[in-house]
Amino acid sequence: MQQMSYNILITRTFSLRAHSKFKMDMLSRCRKQIPKSPETKRRSPRIAQHSQPSTTKRIVRTDINDKCFANIDSSLPAISQRQNGNIILRILAKPGTKQSGITDIADDCIGVRVGAPAREGEANAELVTYLASILRLRKTNIIVEKGLRSQIKSVLVNKNGLTIDRVRGLVEQEVSKGSE
Repeated sequence: MQQMSYNILITRTFSLRAHSKFKMDMLSRCRKQIPKSPETKRRSPRIAQHSQPSTTKRIVRTDINDKCFANIDSSLPAISQRQNGNIILRILAKPGTKQSGITDIADDCIGVRVGAPAREGEANAELVTYLASILRLRKTNIIVEKGLRSQIKSVLVNKNGLTIDRVRGLVEQEVSKGSE
């Protein structure tokens, strides 16, 4: 009796293996053979469009001093004001640090450490929260205008009662607090 059940078990296991092997063989026959050519190496045609060299002209700084990247337009100030009263902050975000803080103020950008990783907008949300706490504003008054996926960002401070001198004073106060 035991000998018979052992033979049945072996036969069933063997037939399952043969069936799965046959199934895999049929799948490999049905798969479309794609030749490996240079056209199939790219993921999408949009990547091919963006991989061509840009024709835009950039002003390149020669004295970086580890404050900002070389491709930042140095003719624009770090803190500026529009005609309608809104203030624009040019920020160099450094995401993924332990704690948020302002590292330095250059002529063309403000270096900010962001205590959130740079994925799915977490760093942008943390940057807005941090700037709102420094400038003593609501988060709804601060908008990341340009550079949502870049380290170099243009942040719009939408508060008419705020002046450039007041913003610069609050930012410099935060820099001095961070260096202590």
